[in-house]
Parts: sequence; structure tokens; C-alpha cells
Amino acid sequence: MKTQDLFSLKGRIALITGGSRGIGRMIAEGFIAQGAKVYISARKADACDQTAKELSKDGGTCISIPMNVSTVAGAKVAGAAHLDELTAGLNLGAFMLFSSISATWGSGLQPAYAAANAYLDALAEQRRSRGLPATSVAWGPWGGGGMSTGDAAAQLERLGLRLMDPDLAVAALELIVEHDEGPVTIADVDWARFAPAFTVRRASPLIAGLAEVRQALSQTSVVPEAQAALGQRLAGLSPAEQGRVLLELVRTEAAAVLGHRSPDGVSASHAFKELGFDSLTAIELRNRLNTATGLRLPATMIFDYPTITDLANYLRTQLIPASQTAPPPAPAPRPAGAGEPVAIVAMSCRFPGGVSSPEDLWDLLAAGTDAIGDSCRHRARHQDRRVFTMICRRYASGEEEATSSRGHAR
Repeated sequence: MKTQDLFSLKGRIALITGGSRGIGRMIAEGFIAQGAKVYISARKADACDQTAKELSKDGGTCISIPMNVSTVAGAKVAGAAHLDELTAGLNLGAFMLFSSISATWGSGLQPAYAAANAYLDALAEQRRSRGLPATSVAWGPWGGGGMSTGDAAAQLERLGLRLMDPDLAVAALELIVEHDEGPVTIADVDWARFAPAFTVRRASPLIAGLAEVRQALSQTSVVPEAQAALGQRLAGLSPAEQGRVLLELVRTEAAAVLGHRSPDGVSASHAFKELGFDSLTAIELRNRLNTATGLRLPATMIFDYPTITDLANYLRTQLIPASQTAPPPAPAPRPAGAGEPVAIVAMSCRFPGGVSSPEDLWDLLAAGTDAIGDSCRHRARHQDRRVFTMICRRYASGEEEATSSRGHAR
């Protein structure tokens, strides 16, 4: 790799902590080329030994330093804090911290890693406020080895984070140091891929002002011919068949996004999250269904309609005219015949006129008895406090009720 002059390092000592491969190795080569004596500290002894062999002929040394830290956050935070403290009285030419884009916009399922890198950015700002040299760069993924290789590199590419050319990254670092920049983020981002997935749940003020982001979020591929063709196909089917066709469509596209060979293993009743969907695969499914249906579906569709069944039902309402999706009108009530029996399934009520059973109520109704009486002056307690008044009864024996009110059933 061709290195560039970062700053004057001839005859000076450089300590690189936390990584013996990838970026750490590349930076070490650059420092050695400028005449510095380089020491690298790393936790993995085997990797460190290999790096030491490769760099020893050029003046580099790698020392394996065990760290009693169980988390990534602890390693980054404690290491940076200790170096800040131990170098307080030294005339440093530079104090460089390699942070990560996870500190800039977060990192799914890696909150500790993001927080640790954010600490590096904050430490750089704090050192600069004390008049001390400090540069913190939140890097995107580098090419050339290290953490961004194999499946990890492929996943980053799918997210829209392209691997940076190491020569360009080192050149950018040179400019940052030369101009004494504060915390800076450097990444090669494909905004057309990154922005839709990053904003799938909510808008992001952090990137909303970028022209590339606005363009990416305004573009949604739609094929009107697909909508017309699918709509015509569904129009000749019954509602049940329409539902089955759309359910199979969503299952098939979901299976393709998840990498399944067939939709058989994709449950229509399980939530998309349970099936393994995240913000990136949600966008992929949205785009595939846009192409298949000709609709302009929202990026939040798997959150608004959390199962395949829910989403298929929503697609039906968008593809079939409302007149065809509305439920059929209820049949008109048929008058009962004169001799048709009436069944009372259950009842619970309190009535005046001495009614104490369904039979009594039926007799009262059949006889057309007027059971309205005088209102009581005292209101009895009732379990349902919304009942404010009761109609007093007069027992068949003529005995008066306990209250002074004498209600009469006429």
C-alpha cells in the first residue's frame, strides 16, 4: 500500500492500541515509512506475533497486552482514558482516536460499541478544550482486511456502506491532521440504499438535509402495468380466492428476501420481526411488492401490518375497488309468522308490577297491564349506580313497603 505523509514523524515514537491487523496495520506502515518507531498493542497474541514478524524488518513492534476487560465498550473507553492520563505531561505531536460511524448514527444490536466510540469523540473534544492535540475520526468500513471482510463486508454493502479504499482513507486522514480538524466522520455511503433503511421507522434530522438523501427517499419504483395485470387477475376471483392469491404473493416475496428456497417455511401468522425481518429487509420486501403489485407501498408497511396475513389483506383493499371489497348487505328482516314460537334465551332484569320471573313478565305483556306507578321518594341502593330511580312495587298482599313511598301498580 502506498502511504502518504500524515505529519512529521521522523525519529518519533508512535503507539497504536487495540488492533494489529486491518486499519491498525495500515496506519503502522504509514508511520514507519515516515521514520517513526511504531509500537502496536493488541489483545490477540497470535495476530500480534504475526504482525510483529511482518513489521520488524521495517522498525515496527507489536506487543501483546492482556486486558482484563470483558466488553468492547470497556476496552475502548478505558484504553483511551488511560492514554489521555498517562500522556498528560508529554509533548505529543498528535493524539489520534479512531472512532466509528456507529458513534455518528448508531449501530443496530451493538449499543455498547456505539457508546464506546461516542466516548472517543467526546474525549477528543474535551482534550481540545484543554489545549491538547486530539483528532477523532469516525470511520466507515475500510477495505483491505480487518473487521470488514467476508459476510460482514457483504452485509455492509447491502446496507449501503461501501468499503473505502485504504489509500483514500489515509489521504483523508492526512488532510484532517493537517487542518487540525475536530471530530470528523468519513464513510463511503450509497445513500440510495442506506437512507430508506435508516429512516424506515422515523425521519432522521441528522441526514435529512443531504440532497442525496432527499432524492433517495423520494424515489420509489412503481410498475403501473403490474397493478393493472394483478388487479384484472383478482377481479375474476371470489374474495376468498383473492385473499389466497395475495397471501401466497406476500409469502413468496418474503421468502425470497429472507433467502428461503420456498415460501413453505414462512408462516403467515407470525410477526415479520419473528420471521427475521429488520429495517433493511423491510425495504427490500417493500420494493419487491411495489414491483409485483404496481403499488407505492410505505416503507413502514411491515410495522403497520405486522404479519403476512395483515399485509395481504391491506394489499387487497388497495388493489380491488371498494365496491368489490365491501361486505355484502345484510338480508332484510323477515317478519315472523303468527304461529311461530318465540324463544327467550336468557334475561336478567328488574320490573314493576310484581314481576319476579320471565313468566310474570310474559303475562304482564300479554294482558297489556299498565305497571307505571308513583316514583319513590327514597332511592334504593343498587349494584349498578347508574340506575337513579326505581319503581316501587306493591305486593299482591297489599302490605306496604319499608319505605314511606306507596307505589301502586295500576
